[in-house]
Amino acid sequence: MNACLYASRCLCLPVALQKPITMNYAHPLQTLSFHWVVYPVREISKWLADPTVDCFVFALYFPASHDEARSIELCSFVFQAKNCINPNAPDLLRAYESNTLVVNGPLQLSANKVDAQKLRELLPPVGGEFEDLLFIPYLDLSQRVFYSIYGMNQSPTGVVLSSQPVNTNPSPPATA
Repeated sequence: MNACLYASRCLCLPVALQKPITMNYAHPLQTLSFHWVVYPVREISKWLADPTVDCFVFALYFPASHDEARSIELCSFVFQAKNCINPNAPDLLRAYESNTLVVNGPLQLSANKVDAQKLRELLPPVGGEFEDLLFIPYLDLSQRVFYSIYGMNQSPTGVVLSSQPVNTNPSPPATA
């Protein structure tokens, strides 16, 4: 059977295979870079003002670029009762300076979910005291990328962060 014809009739699913670990320094392991990103409070506030918004799902986003070292960023999808309300126009979070998490595999890449109420609690009412939400990427014990979200202001003397972050939940296996 023609391979192209056969391939068009089959559903091909990507399979995550365990990466071999090499000590051959002539061929280092491939790395991925995850940018620290910011979500302006003025953008997310329009969603949080709607009490029917349940959660946000942050998907990995790789913008068109000629830069081979370009890092992975995030885009934001907003959900009400399990329905995405911005499926064709997600908010794009912008890179924060040149801060990145650089890691090699094996990695589990997935979207990250956060409950809208947790973000409401992070931001005080009436516009809040923060200009941006800062998303800092980390790895969990299962090698999944997740983000700690801080309220952030920039001042002439430096950056001020909220004391308690909200953590995203890699999805799957996110349950809330």
